[in-house]
Amino acid sequence: MEKIVILADPPRTIEYVNLARHDMDGYTPMELKKTREAINSFARSVLYTDAETFLRRLWLHKRDLIFPMIWGRGARNTKAILPAICEAKHIDYIGADAYTHTLCYDKYLSKKYAEAFGFKTPRGAMLFRAQPIGEIVALLKCLPYPAIIKPNFGGGSCGISAQNLVDTYETAFSLTNALFESGYDPLLVEEYIPGHELSILMLGNQTEVIYFGEAQLILDGETFFLHKIWGYESKKLESDRSHYQISSLLPKSEHKKAKALFLSLPKAEYLRIDGRENEDGFFVLELSPDCYLGPDSDFCTLFEHQGKSHADLLRFLAENARSASRMRNTPIT
Repeated sequence: MEKIVILADPPRTIEYVNLARHDMDGYTPMELKKTREAINSFARSVLYTDAETFLRRLWLHKRDLIFPMIWGRGARNTKAILPAICEAKHIDYIGADAYTHTLCYDKYLSKKYAEAFGFKTPRGAMLFRAQPIGEIVALLKCLPYPAIIKPNFGGGSCGISAQNLVDTYETAFSLTNALFESGYDPLLVEEYIPGHELSILMLGNQTEVIYFGEAQLILDGETFFLHKIWGYESKKLESDRSHYQISSLLPKSEHKKAKALFLSLPKAEYLRIDGRENEDGFFVLELSPDCYLGPDSDFCTLFEHQGKSHADLLRFLAENARSASRMRNTPIT
């Protein structure tokens, strides 16, 4: 391994949040500093915080390992572009390929994929800005409330406030208009699932899941949520309100489904399956292959629970990416 090339957003601290922001993902200066220090403990690193500069110098890094930590402005293709470029140039990189990112960034489609492995998902429907207003009104009026309305594409809680949990047609209609006006289209409308919010964490390659665990969200001291979602207010501005703890609430049958889903993806390498669990079972909410991997991440919590460090997590990701690259077929030139 020559070097690890880190591509990240310019580090910053989020100072305000609202529905119109599409750029709330990224590492703070301290998170990026600690992550790079952890990488430097086992490999040399180069940092780029500008994608255009990185692409102009890509020819310098043909033998290096690219670590995409960049989110940019949230859009349906954002996370798929860099893996596609690396594949085309035969350059090794850490994380999911373009297909996996595209699948998982489409919340509606990814739930359909999860259903193919036997997972339960919330009942939901799509809303499009180009739809006749009568169709939108009819759908919102027949919803089983409470319901959640959120952007179908993207991640990082962009467009997802605590107020996206709505109880009436009037608030649903107002929120739908606000999301459309903020540039989100299409929207996903889903029934609200009360319960424990859990994440299934997996790391590995196309042949095996090497690390596996389950983490539970604790928000405002609560672990079971009757009428609450984790919106950008607490996620981005008041992060001390929430943290993850290692848990073991799900039955082995759900673990088996998760591993089968992971292994079905040609290149995931690390994946988080987020969901809610209650007396009716486990309901998948999202598939996330673009997870935050800083020192306070849920993946780091998983490694620390096993007596390992943040540097051990990042070293595993690097070594696993190289190993996975050797197992894959050489791309067509």
